[in-house]
Amino acid sequence: MEKMFGDYIVSAERRVDDDSVMLILKTHKKQKLGAKRLEKIIEFEHCIHIPHNKIHNVLLEHRLANESKNKKKRRKAWIRYEREHSLTAVHLDWHSCKINAKKLCVVLDDSSRCVLAGDEFDAATAENSINLIQEVLENFREIIRIEQVVTDHGSQFYANKTCKNGKSNSKFSLFLEENNIKHI
Repeated sequence: MEKMFGDYIVSAERRVDDDSVMLILKTHKKQKLGAKRLEKIIEFEHCIHIPHNKIHNVLLEHRLANESKNKKKRRKAWIRYEREHSLTAVHLDWHSCKINAKKLCVVLDDSSRCVLAGDEFDAATAENSINLIQEVLENFREIIRIEQVVTDHGSQFYANKTCKNGKSNSKFSLFLEENNIKHI
């Protein structure tokens, strides 16, 4: 079902209500800007948040914006699973819980995306990271050996300071070296 608003045809299938469509069109007529800028202006002037993707869709429907084919295509091929075999590589990452201020760390298998170990802690430390890796090693040692551990550059995983010759060793990195696990 379509409705006519002035010179514009508005489709009822869209999730943006009619008042928001009229506000978008009125602001665009006045400002002649793209969706991202219109989002900020509408939010500042009218205290209404309309996501720029919805604004862009309204502008597209009314032929006030163009579809960019370059922005539609994926820039890099998405790979669902990096590893062919489970436990050849695992991921570690720390997150802060907003509810109880605890720190959460999980060990995630790169192939199956299965959580192999995880827990909540009072602090994100190298010792807690090591304990989680040890838990995975103990639980899955008979199946296969962990070859690689993938982490970010958090202070739990890497040393913040280097010595004079440019080398640095953290407790976590040393633990991985002792167990013949490559740190990525």
